[in-house]
Amino acid sequence: MDPMELSNVNIEPDDESSGGESTQDSYTGMGSSEKAAISSQFANEDAESQKFLTNGFFGEKKLADYDDEHHPGTTSFGMSSFNLSNAIMGSGILGLSYAMANTGIILFIIMLLAVAILSLYSVHLLLKTSKEGGSLIYEKLGEKAFGWPGKIGAFISITMQNIGAMSSYLFIIKYELPEVIRAFMGLEENTGEWYLNGNYLVILVSVGIILPLSLLKNLGYLGYTSGFSLTCMVFFVSVIRSSVTTLLFPKRPFSWIRHFLIAAMIIILNNVLVILVPTIKYIFGFIGSSAATMLIFILPAAFYLRLVKKESLRSPQKVGALIFLVIGIIFMIGSMALIILDWIYDPPNSKHH
Repeated sequence: MDPMELSNVNIEPDDESSGGESTQDSYTGMGSSEKAAISSQFANEDAESQKFLTNGFFGEKKLADYDDEHHPGTTSFGMSSFNLSNAIMGSGILGLSYAMANTGIILFIIMLLAVAILSLYSVHLLLKTSKEGGSLIYEKLGEKAFGWPGKIGAFISITMQNIGAMSSYLFIIKYELPEVIRAFMGLEENTGEWYLNGNYLVILVSVGIILPLSLLKNLGYLGYTSGFSLTCMVFFVSVIRSSVTTLLFPKRPFSWIRHFLIAAMIIILNNVLVILVPTIKYIFGFIGSSAATMLIFILPAAFYLRLVKKESLRSPQKVGALIFLVIGIIFMIGSMALIILDWIYDPPNSKHH
């Protein structure tokens, strides 16, 4: 290159030496019409998508740009992890022990490892789908993948799953709390008093303890009481209440009256379910074969196949997701068939709680 050509090259001053405005500052100072669009087919869907997908050069914005975005809670990572672990290990221990009693140690270990591997793959699909779909919310991914039916399907599955978890805790109260009271009072037999009736105790605990705790706006405070497995049910109530509020009142401001009524209706529904259903195994079986299968197998695979466009249908990733979807459908149909046959040939008996 000759000197004449070099003289025509416009060399920008170095950012650090000249103290000039950085490239990032120039980007954040541009108007909204001048900013580069994020490379996602759903980039304009919602502000939460913008915040989740931005990284690298587009990773910083001015404070004003976040005014309309979704802000997560303020609970620490440690408290959130402890609460989640406590909730999972609460009633889940009952299901694991029941499975081991019916399958044996060797087969139980094999099945446990298989479920763990499948769950990890399900989380992998959800993470990739969230990045492509531009949302961290399960119902939002369902809406982007299949419209209103997808959103309703995800909402119903999450609601059923959490109602099942709530019911398991209430079943423990219904059958075990009367025995604890009887032991403390030194009674040899159940005398028929109201405080030894599990149905009354379920209602009393729900109204006196669970409902007030469920009305808290910040669930992080419950991290200090998560040592008591009963409080784990509060998190399930809150998840359902939040889902119902988002679905039915997506753009309305917060209302304490609506907040209270939704929580109360959820607890009433759950109490009726626990009082009428005689055994906990049918709750575990039905919820596990329907809602849990949808959340773990079917929905993550379906969302991945629908939203991830950059991979062809014959790619190993898409083929794996398709196989995962088929496995989930087979599990759901097979499990539901076995449960229905069990209901027909082995009617519920309250002594098998």
